[in-house]
Amino acid sequence: MAFLATKLVRQPDKFAFGISRLPVSLIVFLVAFSIIYFQLSHRLPDSFHPSPLTPVMAIYFTIVTFATVGYGDIYPNHDLTRAVAAVEIIFAMLYTVLVFGVVGTAIMYGPTKRQ
Repeated sequence: MAFLATKLVRQPDKFAFGISRLPVSLIVFLVAFSIIYFQLSHRLPDSFHPSPLTPVMAIYFTIVTFATVGYGDIYPNHDLTRAVAAVEIIFAMLYTVLVFGVVGTAIMYGPTKRQ
């Protein structure tokens, strides 16, 4: 991964393109998991506490899970919803590592001169 980040930094056009995709991918990630949680809460009775989730509650739960805060006011009660939350946490960790890797590499190597 460090090699790929270094390669992106040395090619400014590709690096800028990659950096511009990070916020878009984050929004897609959060919306996708919000929809999954909302649908699961309506299709599986008592899959969340409280159940069923409203769209705002699904977005809130997604953001709290992504940030690994876990306030405890909304939590999964079903094995499937627990598994989806675990997958979201893993993706969130990988996403965070990717962002820090790209930004750290950019800071470490600094701007490169075009030849």
